[in-house]
Amino acid sequence: MENKQYLRAPMGINRKIAPPIHTIIRPELPKYKVVTLDNGLKVYTLHFPEHDILKVELDFHIGRPEETQRMTAYMAPRLMREGVDGMNGGAIAEHFDYFGSSVTTWSWLDASGFILTGLPKYAAQTIPVFADILLRPTFPQKELDILVETHLQELQVELEKADVISYRVFTERLYGADHPLGYNSTAEDYRAITCDSLRDFHQKHLHLSNAYFFLSGNITDEVLSLMNQHFGQITLLPQERKARLIPEPAPNWPKRKDKTLKLKQPGALQTALKMGRMLFNRLHPDFYDVQIMNIIFGGYFGSRLMSNIREDKGFTYNIYSGIDTFYETGYFYVSTEFNSDKRSATLRAIRKEMKKMREELVSEEELDMVRNYMTGALLSGMDGPLSMSSVMRAVVFERVGEEGFHRQVQALANITPQRIQELAQMYLRQEDFLTVMVSG
Repeated sequence: MENKQYLRAPMGINRKIAPPIHTIIRPELPKYKVVTLDNGLKVYTLHFPEHDILKVELDFHIGRPEETQRMTAYMAPRLMREGVDGMNGGAIAEHFDYFGSSVTTWSWLDASGFILTGLPKYAAQTIPVFADILLRPTFPQKELDILVETHLQELQVELEKADVISYRVFTERLYGADHPLGYNSTAEDYRAITCDSLRDFHQKHLHLSNAYFFLSGNITDEVLSLMNQHFGQITLLPQERKARLIPEPAPNWPKRKDKTLKLKQPGALQTALKMGRMLFNRLHPDFYDVQIMNIIFGGYFGSRLMSNIREDKGFTYNIYSGIDTFYETGYFYVSTEFNSDKRSATLRAIRKEMKKMREELVSEEELDMVRNYMTGALLSGMDGPLSMSSVMRAVVFERVGEEGFHRQVQALANITPQRIQELAQMYLRQEDFLTVMVSG
């Protein structure tokens, strides 16, 4: 019989005891440089000559607040990549795919962006087409028809989900049905969109004068020359970036004393819950401390909500809390789904955890665990040129600044159980929370 060697764990290891927690190194801010093109456009760069990759990103503080017609801020970037002179959407996708590259667009409620990812050696083939998408899109009617029909089908499917409905109602009630951050897309909104309305939105808002430009990876002399050739010769509009005109929220909360709204969705197998309150953006002095409080409460797999309501009680498969931030505002929320017969018990359990955060100090052991978890996540988010580019983007585009980055690091190092309790008493008060439940 053939002898075989098997890897065995060393005898004496007790796998029920977690390994010791060690303090990890503090993250350092990436050192980016600013390159100015011929027309005065500033490009923020991170050079990694040892990495054979290139990321070109243009971001805009442009979104729903700039709309004159609903959903144009969302649809314009998507149709821009579906047509340039001599190429339709299929040909554009095939072109980038042939050169091992990709172009993606993103639209948040109050911001949008375009990203080219590829290889530096093919920059001469990819950057010119990327520039055409940004500067000279054709907005083809055929591609718009396909895009609208696709989104109508997706919307129909989404509106059958209790979780989606709870989110739509929650944000609408939080901000107001006519607020840029509160209105919900409808089939009529999509059908009303025209190529002319998207073209007009592009010309007025998605131009280089409003753009934040980022480069990362192996930024060769050829890459910089191509950037200057295709973006640096465009005349910028002679205007300063103006303050955004974002209206104040107009909340529409239920009149019930507990601020709870209960809705029915025929066919829903579970109850979907969204509960939360208005908060602030990332520039608020409490933001990074509240971020740590959120992680302890419900922001990662070992959080209190997960440990108690999922692991101990088994009420739900997934429950979490989070913070969504915008240019001027933000909100804190809890989200979960559960069997309808557990509705009252789950709600009581969530509120009990909120009360516990307000009345009892977090242990040093729990705080150290979260501190190391968040520091590790911050470090992993700075691993490589693509991740480092996101950090540079946060510092510049999201207005965090170098001082904000250092405040984040300081918060992780210095926050105390007393500070966590103080924040919970300010931001986890039940009377400040709107609750939306959607069940079958």
